[in-house]
Amino acid sequence: MANDVKRAAAFCALFTAVLLAQDSTVLADGQWSARLGSGAGLRTDSAANAREGVFELKLAADLLFGGPRPNVARVGPLVDLRTGDFRSAEAAGGISLSLPLFQGFPLSISAGLGYANRRAETDSAFALGRVTFGYHPYNYFNAYAYALDFYIDTRIDLRREGVWQLTAGLEIDLEFVIVVPVMFVVRSITEGDPDEPD
Repeated sequence: MANDVKRAAAFCALFTAVLLAQDSTVLADGQWSARLGSGAGLRTDSAANAREGVFELKLAADLLFGGPRPNVARVGPLVDLRTGDFRSAEAAGGISLSLPLFQGFPLSISAGLGYANRRAETDSAFALGRVTFGYHPYNYFNAYAYALDFYIDTRIDLRREGVWQLTAGLEIDLEFVIVVPVMFVVRSITEGDPDEPD
């Protein structure tokens, strides 16, 4: 277990060093977003020779820095909160690298460390790796840039050898899940029907 923790920490440190070695002019403009995600996948325990399906609900947020324009590489911190089968409470932090592939469609690669508090199993630290691809345009007018992503996550247990999870799903920006519906309700209450004459 100690070797796994050392390897994961060394990987995260190396990943961070490479990203921070970028030209300082790249770290100019921050764009952040928060997304609600849901997905499913497979949990494997090699020692017990067991595999089972897993459902997850998550909240992911990142703050990515890059040039003040679209279609540039961006780097920044990632926070990931998750529950697996509603039997765990998990929190992870790490770093993300966003690489532009098409106009408004970047590929993001993330790595981090986290801790899982599990109701029916042993609590444990884990290493997080994730890849996302989706619509994440640059916002010219605000620091908040919404995102709609397809993601693939892997979690490797650092306490028990051979225990890992692989999940995939969709993330929808909180702007669409919460902000827009609330604004619609507030506007309909305060302003009434726009088609009715005064």
